[in-house]
Amino acid sequence: MDIKTDDLYRIILENSANGYLVIDKESNIIYVNRTYANLFNNKPENMIGKPIKEVVSNTKLPEILMTRKPEYGIWHNHDGNYIYGHRIPLYKNNELIGALGTLLLHSPGEAQSLTEQIKKLQLKIDVYEDELRAIWSTRYNFESIIGNSEEILSTKRIAKKAAASNVTVMIRGETGVGKEVFAHAIHNASSRLDKPFIKINCAAIPQELLESELFGYDDGAFTGARKKGKPGKFELANEGTVFLDEIGDMPISMQAKLLRVLQEKEIERIGGIKPIKVDVRIITATNQNLEQMVSKGAFRSDLYYRLNVFPITVPPLRERKKDIPLLLEAAISKYCWQNRVKNKIFKDVVLDVLCNYNWPGNVRELFNVAERLSNVVEGEEISIYDLPISIKDKKPYKSANTAKGLKMQIEEEERILILKAIEEAKGNKRLAAKILGINRATLYDKLRKLSL
Repeated sequence: MDIKTDDLYRIILENSANGYLVIDKESNIIYVNRTYANLFNNKPENMIGKPIKEVVSNTKLPEILMTRKPEYGIWHNHDGNYIYGHRIPLYKNNELIGALGTLLLHSPGEAQSLTEQIKKLQLKIDVYEDELRAIWSTRYNFESIIGNSEEILSTKRIAKKAAASNVTVMIRGETGVGKEVFAHAIHNASSRLDKPFIKINCAAIPQELLESELFGYDDGAFTGARKKGKPGKFELANEGTVFLDEIGDMPISMQAKLLRVLQEKEIERIGGIKPIKVDVRIITATNQNLEQMVSKGAFRSDLYYRLNVFPITVPPLRERKKDIPLLLEAAISKYCWQNRVKNKIFKDVVLDVLCNYNWPGNVRELFNVAERLSNVVEGEEISIYDLPISIKDKKPYKSANTAKGLKMQIEEEERILILKAIEEAKGNKRLAAKILGINRATLYDKLRKLSL
């Protein structure tokens, strides 16, 4: 049986599992097959001749008549089902005559299955995005930096100025002073706050892995490399901030490559053949004397000057002792809340000892001590003998030039001896008095006078 070509095309379209709809230049429907019509619970004869917007209110097919650009691989959400399709302008003799909309379906069951798969993938993407935001986001802001001493307030003022610009910042200070907290706060107060903040500890990553961590690698760059390669931290931090902690431990070979990032604003993956432009703000931190390292040839002078554009020095805790009571209160409250125990308070004599302690580990050591106390102290008050031996055995930094100063030092020595005896006696006051060579009444009198 002979079938005309036009009839053959029509038979194919009518029996297709995919949907087809054609509009003319005025956006009126001039053809629609049953698959397409069924999707909208309609019949082709009821749709042909009508403006498409009357039948399919959310369609974007008329836009193709204006842009004259085809759109392939468009996902439609129709009544909770995802449908894949194309929008294509139609020409005859180089003149636009209409547009074709296609919806690619195989069966309602397959459409439903595909929809479920897409929903699951979208859910995973949402979870991964939340995890990335948690990893890349900053935990601290300037309000997180506790203290009202002039030393810390002055440092915060300087850091806020740095945050307002896009300048490279170098944060100096001893171990444990809170350099990373300042880095977080600067990023959080900058115009990049909604972009990634990625920390790299230059001392913690082995030298042979540091380059791939920073700059990534391409497919086949080395044995064991991922087939599709891997982006480095600088690529991941694009438009955000890279925090290079312990910058003084960066190998000389890597320093030259970091210098290129600062100068050219581009990186090159290991095994890559073309540079990749990156827009990152760099913040570094160190507790080392970089000037001395430069003079010894252990740190590149050109990189040092590139990084040291806006230096910020965080003062050690011993230089801002006014902040110690505030820090102790914040720290003990934090850990008591975390451990779900009643908040504890420091006796005045305990605060006196802690304020006169030199805190070589700075704020980090203070928070570690507070965490220990929140776990070991059973009562509500923290007393002297609850403190670590490393602290209560330290002599206070007070002058003995006056009678008052001498009296305070004698009391402190007496306090330390009594505490040692009580500790040795495991809290038994009678045994402690025996160890000290005094009677129990005298011991109790001294405990009262020394507020122990």
